[in-house]
Amino acid sequence: MGEQDKSHGLPGKPGEPGTSRTGGTGGAGGVGGVGQQTGGAGGTGGVGGSMTGGTGNVLKNDLYRLAIATLGLFFVVLALGAWFKYDSLQKDKQIRVSAAEAHSQVARTTHALCAFDLELQARAERQTGALERTDAFIASHPHGIPGISIRLLRQSRADDAASLLNLNNTIKALVSLKCKEFHDH
Repeated sequence: MGEQDKSHGLPGKPGEPGTSRTGGTGGAGGVGGVGQQTGGAGGTGGVGGSMTGGTGNVLKNDLYRLAIATLGLFFVVLALGAWFKYDSLQKDKQIRVSAAEAHSQVARTTHALCAFDLELQARAERQTGALERTDAFIASHPHGIPGISIRLLRQSRADDAASLLNLNNTIKALVSLKCKEFHDH
């Protein structure tokens, strides 16, 4: 390349078309002005300017760099998009696995609570029978028996009644369980 125009930093040779955008003095015998090219030896500057010489190469280099930067940015965005999609798929997979584990855990817990409910119902039936037998025994022995006072018999009956009330309250608390399938087996 030739010398640079010191006032504008544009490459080119003095007097070559397209080397000055603001004009100036022409070469030997040349005339220049604002908006005109610098004249060559004995020539006059033209209006406008042409993209020939060094300026065209600079423009090509700038466009090349811009295209490379745009492609680089495109690939960065593409890579980020792929990473976010992969991450999203992994999180979806984890959620599905966690949901399946939770469903399995709920099924096991429900099964255990249904077994507990069934046992409580059987215990409540036995306790009701025991209370009925205690009431019949107290009715037939209103003064107790030798060695067991009526007061002790009534206290035992009151304890059994409180235990039955607790059993029935627990059974009522478990009524929302879906235990029909379990009780049928």
